[in-house]
Amino acid sequence: MRGTKGLGGSKIQKRYHAPMTPLHQLLQAPEVSDQAKSRLLHQLKDVDPISLQRDIHILQARLLGKTSQDTSLGAVTSKTISL
Repeated sequence: MRGTKGLGGSKIQKRYHAPMTPLHQLLQAPEVSDQAKSRLLHQLKDVDPISLQRDIHILQARLLGKTSQDTSLGAVTSKTISL
């Protein structure tokens, strides 16, 4: 039983693993080949967080523009989206 008292009235102490990113979880997984792990590490070196954030903002603006167009054309109604 989770969260209940154990024998002798002592509380159960939960222990968790240290937090890890999905990448680090993959790197520790025995099911992932060494070649795949090497490729992931190589791709990590090429990641530019500033550029990635800029691209995300551009895509969000495009998406917002598309939804604004759809709304103005009556494609989205109160029946299709509950606000």
